[in-house]
This record gives sequence, structure tokens and C-alpha cells, in this order.
Amino acid sequence: MAKQDCSGPALQTVLVVDDDSDCRSILRAVAETDGVQVLEACDGEKAVRLVERVNPVLDAVILDFNMPVMDGISTLVALRELRPGLKAIMCSANSEARCLGGAVVDGLVFLEKPFNLARLRAALDAALA
Repeated sequence: MAKQDCSGPALQTVLVVDDDSDCRSILRAVAETDGVQVLEACDGEKAVRLVERVNPVLDAVILDFNMPVMDGISTLVALRELRPGLKAIMCSANSEARCLGGAVVDGLVFLEKPFNLARLRAALDAALA
């Protein structure tokens, strides 16, 4: 999945944004196992500040839909103001129709919780392709 150069460092980076530390840990572990660098934030506001302050190269973001401070959609909108076209994986225990109300969001893969590792890896592959 991750592109590697001759020296081996991962060339792709994802930002994981979730208020549940266990969920962040699982998402981090799966992405890192696949050779992807991971940055983390516990809510949308912190994610936006991290991108503004650190200015990392981002290939994708994995977001929880329901978070305090800023929900997943508000966070994605703010991140895309800083990184137009940023690909995203949105996760929620609610259905896609309930979260997005039928809206089509370019560059967004939706994962309904609970999801298995195969679906998560497929979403990562799609977002990082």
C-alpha cells in the first residue's frame, strides 16, 4: 500500500482524528502495519491546529463522525480549506445515509462501525491510491 523508496521510509501520512483513544490506537496500528506514517488528534479543533502549526504533508485523514468540539464533517471542511482535495475516511456507528443525509462528498470513503480489518485496509488502500 505505502510507497517506499530505497531507504525504506514511508512516503504516505494519514491524520487520525477520533475522541476515543482506543479507536485511535487501533487505526494507528493498522495504518503503521501497512507502512503508513500516522499523526493523531483527539478532536477536530486539535487536528486543524496541528495542520496549521506543523504543516505536515498529508495523504489522507481518518475521522470519526461524532466528536466533541467539531464533528467529522466540520473538521473535514476545515482541513480541506488547508489541504484542498484531501482524501478522507469517515467512521461512524451511524449509517452513511444518517450521517451524510445522502450528500456525496468527493474523496470520501465511509466506514460504518463496527468494521473489520479487511474493510479498514480496503478504505486505506482507496484513500491512499
